[in-house]
Amino acid sequence: MKVRFVPLALITSLLLLFGAVAAACDGDGNGEALTLEEFFREVEALDDEFETRSDEIDATIDDLSEEEFLEQAPDLLGEQAGLVREFIDGLSELEPPDEAAELHAEAVSAGREVVDIFNSFVGDVEAAESIDELFAVFDQEEFDAAFERFEQVCFDAEQLAADNGIAVDLNCEEEE
Repeated sequence: MKVRFVPLALITSLLLLFGAVAAACDGDGNGEALTLEEFFREVEALDDEFETRSDEIDATIDDLSEEEFLEQAPDLLGEQAGLVREFIDGLSELEPPDEAAELHAEAVSAGREVVDIFNSFVGDVEAAESIDELFAVFDQEEFDAAFERFEQVCFDAEQLAADNGIAVDLNCEEEE
């Protein structure tokens, strides 16, 4: 049954990725800009905390039968989206350095688009009567385009770090 949850794992992974990149770039002008190295170090520390909490949701999902998952999917997916929002709130104090300003704007825009689209599907997830119908909700062109845009931001962030001699792993993943 775990194979059936691969699309959900991808969604969770991309939401995690969203939290790590976009949220860290969502400074609101309250503090002093970090150096690029400090910025990525802070992102990774907060990402580790987020990943731990997200893994707990994944473990719950792994223990469910298909029927239980279908019944609990809206709540579990909402819980995951809530983690992303909390993560963004926790990182809102970070100020990206000038080198990351454009990336910051794109990450925030792309990440918000993913979350908005994801949230717009909640009703469809609730109405799903089978696992296939549930996963079909996420197999839509606008959803795929939003994730591809966001995924590119992740790779751009890792490249920015690498170009500046900073070792960072933001868990960017390409679809197989």
